[in-house]
Amino acid sequence: MRIGILTYDFAHLKTEQLVSRYVSNTRIKKINLYTSPYLHRKKRKTLIQHRPDMSTGLHPEKLAKHKKVNIEKWDGKRNISSHCDVFIIAGSGILDISFASGKPIINAHPGIIPITRGLDSFKWAIYNGDPLGNTLHVINQEIDKGEIIEIRYTPVFSTDTINTLADRHYENEIEMLSNVLDMIDIRISPKKLVKPAKLRMSNNFEASLLEKFNLWKSKYQSEVHDTAIIDNGSGIGLGCRIWHWVHICSGAKLGSNITLGQNVFVANNVIIGDGCKIQNNVSIYDNIILEEAVFCGPSMVFTNVYNPRSLIDRKESYLPTLIKKGATLGANCTIICGVTIGEYAFIGAGAVVNVDVKPYALMVGVAAKQIGWMSEFGEQLDIPLTGNAEVNCANTGDKYILNNGTLYKE
Repeated sequence: MRIGILTYDFAHLKTEQLVSRYVSNTRIKKINLYTSPYLHRKKRKTLIQHRPDMSTGLHPEKLAKHKKVNIEKWDGKRNISSHCDVFIIAGSGILDISFASGKPIINAHPGIIPITRGLDSFKWAIYNGDPLGNTLHVINQEIDKGEIIEIRYTPVFSTDTINTLADRHYENEIEMLSNVLDMIDIRISPKKLVKPAKLRMSNNFEASLLEKFNLWKSKYQSEVHDTAIIDNGSGIGLGCRIWHWVHICSGAKLGSNITLGQNVFVANNVIIGDGCKIQNNVSIYDNIILEEAVFCGPSMVFTNVYNPRSLIDRKESYLPTLIKKGATLGANCTIICGVTIGEYAFIGAGAVVNVDVKPYALMVGVAAKQIGWMSEFGEQLDIPLTGNAEVNCANTGDKYILNNGTLYKE
């Protein structure tokens, strides 16, 4: 993989940070630095310094001393697509994207697209009462639009000042760009209100922002117990509750409003969706995905190797496990790796699941077998296992239709 970094012909901290990470990545064979003239502007006086001073970094010419790194002055227009497979924006003004000939140009925007766009997005998100996060996206000719690769919320804690929050927000931006190759083929389509792009925030607005900060923080902050360990590089959403002796490894991605009970372990290659509740003593290993609103009961068990042996290294044999939206995994149940649990399925306490489970299916026993259907409300439906039938949930009135052994909500 050949990476082109677009930056300035000037000392630049973000460029230094990205190059230092890319040179150690064995997937990256060549790093090409394209430096454009830096326009020196009169320094603005701000009340809130929400990003590091970029001039404290090394000049790109010093970074080019590494054997993996080339440097070339660039006018921002000349076609350079033949030398790179992907372009990363470290520092740049508005670009005419034709220079890349259709190859992806990736930017980390310090706001959640499309609700926080333009300049000073960190400040405007807080001022407007919006959630805070970074967006990894492929740029197009519109301001802070284009295809979205990832949105990562910046966790907010009760002990945060606006400066500690700004530092964490920037660190997440660098982390996302550093791991861009892991996500380069992903595209997501968030359903969010499109808001207009903003200009720089004036001092008057900054003063109002400082007055609003504590109220904003109370809306989005996560509660984390002192004994919890959250490794650098992990992504945690807003409004999470993380209890005693939890360990979240770097690389794990957690959504918002998640509860992790006592002694929960979350490995590196794990995704946990919004609104999940993980009860005490649950370990979520690599290659496990929980979609939104999944419930994991106390001491339930995941595996990630089908046939483990102590003396045989099978780290390359981890099987993916997918738990779909709204599913319930009862206390002490075991989910054997490699299966998919369908939407709103219900796994009874102590069951052992080693096959894929249909949406809404009620599964019990060892090995687990289907004995019924469950509503999204969490009550068993009076409907046969097979054939065709209709029933209304006694609690919500929602209509469920059974069609040739498959249940869906109308």
